[in-house]
Amino acid sequence: EHCSSARRAHVRISRGQRPDAPGGTRRADGPSEVRRNPSSATFGRQYDLGPVIDAARVFQNAGRSDVQFVISGEGELGPRWHAQAAGLRNLVFTGWIGADEINWLRGHAAIGLQPYVKGAPQGLANKLFEYLSAGLPVVSSLAGENELLIQQHHCGLTYRAGDAADCHRQLSTLLDDAALRERMGADGRQLFETQFNATSVFERLMKHLETVAAGRAIPAAGGTGAQVERAP
Repeated sequence: EHCSSARRAHVRISRGQRPDAPGGTRRADGPSEVRRNPSSATFGRQYDLGPVIDAARVFQNAGRSDVQFVISGEGELGPRWHAQAAGLRNLVFTGWIGADEINWLRGHAAIGLQPYVKGAPQGLANKLFEYLSAGLPVVSSLAGENELLIQQHHCGLTYRAGDAADCHRQLSTLLDDAALRERMGADGRQLFETQFNATSVFERLMKHLETVAAGRAIPAAGGTGAQVERAP
């Protein structure tokens, strides 16, 4: 799902000081921002911004001026999401943005969101690794591998896909606990650096290839071994 930086949809939440965005990007209207982190995809059918928009409305109706959502990208379902968000002062649609704007958003957010439909085919989505590398705790609706990794490494929370109340509940948990946000963000960053950055991935790949070339046994996922014969 990873495309050029200009074609990404993203959601993140940030709190506190907000400097002007670079490149003419519309500045958020509150002291905090929630943004969908850059994702390569458009507003396609695998995404579900509905619960996020509904959660933003609950925050606004509760008088929460310290939270703002920023959603970047466009696509076939864009008109639906724009219509649903009508009247929201705490949610901004930026349209397509470039690498500089994406990096700025990453640096001024408090939470990264992964809003997918129930049954979305993504396993470990690219956006997850973008959030981890930025030290952002994640609030996601993806089940399966994505949910398991977040749970095991304590780097975010998962809400039930399509459930706006649960989305709001998980966001509130992190927004109202700065220490938890910081701890989950730090755990995510550590996970990325130790397991998913380019150096770590290439080192493991080289060891795997050396093992294959040497004809040694390679442990399978279940802990058993499979013998690999040296090619003639």
